[in-house]
Amino acid sequence: MPTARQQNIFDMFEETIVFDTENAADYAAIPDAAVHFATVQAAITALEVFFAEQTSGESAEATVQKTVLRAAIRRHMVSYAKNARAIAIEKPGFDENFKVPDSDNDNLLVSTGRKFVESANKSAADFTKLGKMPADAAALTAVLDEFEAADAAQAEGKQDTVGATAGIADKIDEGMNAEKYLDAIMSNVYRDNPVKRAQWKTARHVKRAPQPPPPTP
Repeated sequence: MPTARQQNIFDMFEETIVFDTENAADYAAIPDAAVHFATVQAAITALEVFFAEQTSGESAEATVQKTVLRAAIRRHMVSYAKNARAIAIEKPGFDENFKVPDSDNDNLLVSTGRKFVESANKSAADFTKLGKMPADAAALTAVLDEFEAADAAQAEGKQDTVGATAGIADKIDEGMNAEKYLDAIMSNVYRDNPVKRAQWKTARHVKRAPQPPPPTP
């Protein structure tokens, strides 16, 4: 989502393009004016794309999905750990391969989950005696796969946001530089026309971003 200042600069770019649409004939003899207005228009087009990328919900959706899947992984692992403790009564040490990590580290959770699946498949007969089906290992595998996919989507979404933020800064710089050239051109073109100078100044005005209220004493 753009900052208030970024949005205000974007709005200013659009206002100057409106001014150009209405007054281009006044400076048609100055080719650089058209060049710099084209730069401003290109900045507007690019900023619209970058703003959309910044506000994309893909990363947020992936974060929510990971929360749900993380809980599902733990439920599967806790179930295996409970069964393993029962099996360990007759097979001491059996439950050592089914310890649910206390840490919230996602990499540890996934790697341990994969080990659960491997150990469960090797000891499928022991779990089946307790009514735990081999399909449960496949279910845990599927949840682990979904979690890793969501993790990748979250990372990609964050990269897109970082790229969009950098792109916004670049395009604002390009547009603002073009505006400086145009301001000089308009000052010359409308040297003797205070009305048009005032209209241009209004179009070029960047609103101030709202300031937070002062702290309550």
